Amino acid sequence: MHLILGFGATGASYLRYLRKKNIPTLVMDSRDRPSGLLEFDNLNKRNFYLGKFDLSVLDKVKTILVSPGIKYKNEVLIEARRLGIEILTDIEIFLQESKSKKLLITGTNGKTTVVSMIGHVLKNIYREKKVICCGNIGTPVLDTLTEEHFISVIEVSSFHLEHSRSLPCEIGVLLNVEQDHLDRHVSFANYKKIKEKILLDCTIGLASKEDLRSMDCISSNLFTFEDLTTPLKEEI
Repeated sequence: MHLILGFGATGASYLRYLRKKNIPTLVMDSRDRPSGLLEFDNLNKRNFYLGKFDLSVLDKVKTILVSPGIKYKNEVLIEARRLGIEILTDIEIFLQESKSKKLLITGTNGKTTVVSMIGHVLKNIYREKKVICCGNIGTPVLDTLTEEHFISVIEVSSFHLEHSRSLPCEIGVLLNVEQDHLDRHVSFANYKKIKEKILLDCTIGLASKEDLRSMDCISSNLFTFEDLTTPLKEEI
């Protein structure tokens, strides 16, 4: 049994995805009328747990699909980790299942603008092959899995990254890291570490020289914006 934790736009995309695969699903949200419910008003609500987080359902659950609005220290997730229940994000599922080339972009500022600009350029270059912009920019990534496309340009927020463990992609881009979302991530050091996840499993990583120099782990596949031809490892 899968549990969708949080039922906004991402939660609704989880349910559409799981229904196509005929996977038994529970839905949980602390709100009585979460926004994702509007699309599924005609469904039997027997498997919907709304108005509170209910830990008692975890004995039925094999995998939790977590929405970005759910905090890392949510009580359901804390108990799920203790029980060894698998926790996945929509970004992780997409990266596993999509056959497209993936370009992941995050940063405190400019994510949407850069994703839109890169998408526009790539669409003009690859006219005969589909290029799609998705993720935090608007369209949930799982809603694009039914389409065949050549390149996926994905905007990823720190809320997505916080829950994700592995993000294998062709290119990962960290635009910048500044003080933000500290009410959620507690400290700037933790926020920065979360943002840096986008560079850990990519074939090629791009970031500013300043951000790369302060990372704990530097590898030869990481490049600076200042010099895209020379690995940072050779510069320091």
